[in-house]
Amino acid sequence: MTTPARSATSAEDAPDAVWVTEPPRRRRQPIDGLRLVLALTGVVIVLLGAAVAHSTAAGFQQDIRQVTIEVPPLLRTLTALVPTLALLLLPVAVVVDVVVRKQPWRVLDVLLATVLGGLGAVAVNVWIDHLAPRALADAVTVFTSGGRQPATAPFLAGVTALLTAADLRGRRTAQVTAWSVVGAGIGTSLLSGVGTAVGAIVTLLVGRAGGVAVLYALGRPASRPGAARVIESLARGGLAVSSLRLVSDPEDSRSFLATLPDGGVAAVRVLDRDQQGAGLLALAYRFVRLRTPVQRRALLSVRRAMEHEALVSLAVEAAGVATPRLLAVCDAGPDAGIVAHRYVAATPFSRLEPDAVTDEVLAGVWRELARMHGRRLCHRSLTPAHVLVDASGGIWFTDMRSGDIAASDLALRMDVAQLLATLSASVGPDRAVLSAIEILGGPRVAAAAPLLQPVALSRGTWARVRSERAALSTLRARVLAEAERNDVDVEPVRLQRVNLRTLLTWAVVIVAGYVILGQLGTLSFRTVIADSSGTWAAAAVAASAATYVGATVALIAFSPVRLPFGRALLAQVASSFVALAAPAAVGMVALNVRFLRRREVDGPLAVATVGVTQVASFISHLVLLIVFGLFTGRASGGSLLPSRTAVMAILAVSVVALAVLAIPPARELARRRLAPTLSRVIPSLVDVVTHPRRLTAGLGGAFLVTISYVLALFCAVRAVGGTLSLAAVGVVFLAGSAIGSLVPTPGGLGAIEAAIAGGLIAAGMPGDLAASATLIYRLATFWLPVPFGWVGFTTMQRRRWI
Repeated sequence: MTTPARSATSAEDAPDAVWVTEPPRRRRQPIDGLRLVLALTGVVIVLLGAAVAHSTAAGFQQDIRQVTIEVPPLLRTLTALVPTLALLLLPVAVVVDVVVRKQPWRVLDVLLATVLGGLGAVAVNVWIDHLAPRALADAVTVFTSGGRQPATAPFLAGVTALLTAADLRGRRTAQVTAWSVVGAGIGTSLLSGVGTAVGAIVTLLVGRAGGVAVLYALGRPASRPGAARVIESLARGGLAVSSLRLVSDPEDSRSFLATLPDGGVAAVRVLDRDQQGAGLLALAYRFVRLRTPVQRRALLSVRRAMEHEALVSLAVEAAGVATPRLLAVCDAGPDAGIVAHRYVAATPFSRLEPDAVTDEVLAGVWRELARMHGRRLCHRSLTPAHVLVDASGGIWFTDMRSGDIAASDLALRMDVAQLLATLSASVGPDRAVLSAIEILGGPRVAAAAPLLQPVALSRGTWARVRSERAALSTLRARVLAEAERNDVDVEPVRLQRVNLRTLLTWAVVIVAGYVILGQLGTLSFRTVIADSSGTWAAAAVAASAATYVGATVALIAFSPVRLPFGRALLAQVASSFVALAAPAAVGMVALNVRFLRRREVDGPLAVATVGVTQVASFISHLVLLIVFGLFTGRASGGSLLPSRTAVMAILAVSVVALAVLAIPPARELARRRLAPTLSRVIPSLVDVVTHPRRLTAGLGGAFLVTISYVLALFCAVRAVGGTLSLAAVGVVFLAGSAIGSLVPTPGGLGAIEAAIAGGLIAAGMPGDLAASATLIYRLATFWLPVPFGWVGFTTMQRRRWI
């Protein structure tokens, strides 16, 4: 099916534009900013590597020195003289070359880069001589009869910066010759015994950073073609142009309107090397943050980007989708390309009034998308600026740069989500969803619900939706309601690889790991196991196993349906494997909810059931904390008053809770997070209270879990020869587990170890014994159950019990 060509505007009807001006002499290239960051990062990595592997660096330098000794003195002198003379002449040659090429204004660039590179090398030398660790200084410097030699060569760094700023790309002979001279100079410094390999690498990177910094600050000579070159290139590509007008000059391309001899207008986009790397930092950020590419904006060469856009445009046009017809694809020199389409007189959705978007227009938008998806083509950037409506109500999709052929199901679902958000910003969620269901059907629209999240939307779409805070959540709720009505099971889609919570998790793990390593650094794992009591260690493992029995009893007691004990127990064991990837208790909660869903318990009731078990766990923690606190107070002071440690722990928790309630934003956040859960948990809790046997069994299981963990830590303490009382150990465990549940690390990793070890030391246990006891406890309760949890998890998955 082929869409008939729609009317194109004439030059007089084109949007307001100005005549093309010649490009500026200089142009800052965004990719130079990335090169600067990479060069500085390379300096840091090389120096860190030298500090860690200083013995290897010193050994390599010794090998070079041994080779140098065997070289005849005359040959050493000649090999040092020639590169030195060449290095002295190289800056002069580069300056003369710049002048000959009629770019005298660039002489200041290369001179400034030379000075900056040399000063950077001097700064590195000063830091290594006075501030760096001794091992690093010994790895990057050598001693001669004249004393310690500088780590880097400022002159070589200056020459490297000069060559970088001179930008010899495209002149292969000059480029190879110049860099060969630099390489010979580095080899001379190594063979003469005044430099090291690490110092040579740092010299090159510092010089590279100095040259790129100048290019990024002042800009490179512009390579973009002027108006005459664009018109000439279009003519060679078979498209005669009468005049050319500049419409926009964004960072990644330039857009023109060209008047054609037949009176029509072509939309011309020019890509050139000056835009190479535009938006690269944003692209890198999205690559690191997202698991799946939300927008296909990879860093392509000018030719590949031009070819990709042309390929997708032709495929979409062949599918019968209304898109501007491709007129020409041609180059405009070695570093520039041109893509020209027929200009269409249409208004983007971003400029339409809501009254202008009729039901027929909405249906037309979804029909065009359905036609595109029918050929497995996706757009990936259906923003309000790329969906147009012409005077007759026809729909046009423009800008296929981000599109894909042979698109995946996820990419097609993302197109639906993007378009839902785009239309919702114009006509509201209800009309957007209903129009989509009418054309695409309920299941396809429901499948887009998990992708209605800010990270999955393009900047243009999110900018419009964000203006109304509840717009996206309202749209998502409307789509989820449609999914429930159509009985569609919407699986969550995790797009983010890294988010704020992940960064916080790693930060906590690193800090806690540093603390733990400081405590365990003097311990030998073999010595800890050999010096520990095997009987008490086995008792700790047995107490750990009892926690899974208690959790099983609690879940069965609170469940609204009958659960087989074996399967429920297997689910609790499987949660030990899930704990490797989820914060403490979160993995167990998710697994139990999934287990109940498979037993035909509806979602809200399953969440409420697991919530009741968490309430029972909280009650057991609170009651036992008070009981153990009273006993520790009695043991220490002869009264039933809690110990100072227990009082401080309770006060700290109370202060945090009061602070949350006192701060309005924190109070509102707590209300939003807790209100939905409490609204589900309270009815289930009331139902359990009316059944004393279930309540007793559930609370008994929760108390068994907590007491078993306390016994496991007590046995670990006794295994290493500790003498703390059970009550003191109980207070330490309950405080440590509370801290671990607040820290978003997998299984409370790092935080629990630090809290328990610190608590044992505060209770009077020597530091080495406290670290050993913590190690045995975590082995018994966290690491040893993991293999059994993996078996349980895979078994339940295979049998579809979760």
